[in-house]
Amino acid sequence: MTVALQRETVEGYLTYAQIQERVQNRIDDADDDVLIVIKDVIQDVYNDILSRYKDSQIPPQWLIDYDDELSTTADTRSTPLVTPDKDPDRIIKVSIQANSSWYPCWPILLSDLEEKPDRYWNTTNTQRPNYFFHRKEYAQAGGEVNYLDWFYLPDDDYTFRYWFTKRIPPLENNDDVPMLPIFAQSALIYGTLVELAMFDIKIKVGPWAELYERRLKRLDGWSNNFVTYPMERPLRGV
Repeated sequence: MTVALQRETVEGYLTYAQIQERVQNRIDDADDDVLIVIKDVIQDVYNDILSRYKDSQIPPQWLIDYDDELSTTADTRSTPLVTPDKDPDRIIKVSIQANSSWYPCWPILLSDLEEKPDRYWNTTNTQRPNYFFHRKEYAQAGGEVNYLDWFYLPDDDYTFRYWFTKRIPPLENNDDVPMLPIFAQSALIYGTLVELAMFDIKIKVGPWAELYERRLKRLDGWSNNFVTYPMERPLRGV
């Protein structure tokens, strides 16, 4: 029974090429420029759907990953997050290991760093960090590096674990599969048809907006079964 279910799941996936083909079958304009617009709109709809969940305060677990292969460096403020195959978008929780136990490390407010510099920025006191600040740096030539800044300065090399929302790669190759549950992948078709109508492209008559909303509502309900209950302390002064 398990094998049959897995086979059915694999066969149900939609590739990027299949999504494009099904959109094209529902329009009355085969101009080459239209095909370029279709690709752009599919990606826009894909990003919109993912942002619906990634940007929420409590993202569902299917968009979350973790890394526990890094460590702080004694007397060093910042740690770059550079583990291969880990590309964090937003940090949602950090824990630090000490004496065989894991301790929470809370996000710190900018207001605290500004209003209490002697307590955080200017102090040379060292201890197991209680707070972190997540920041990003971008290179002019391209690329992004994520950093965790520690408060207070670490007094030792601590192993830490952080949970983050995953950065979803764009759909580029024909055999790429959207990182969505199978039943929701067709939302890319219907959402694209809805958006294409704004480009004055001739769309075949159909309840595309209704079908799109149905898929989104089902995805909402499904995601509620995988909600990550607040993993971080509400941001407030410390």
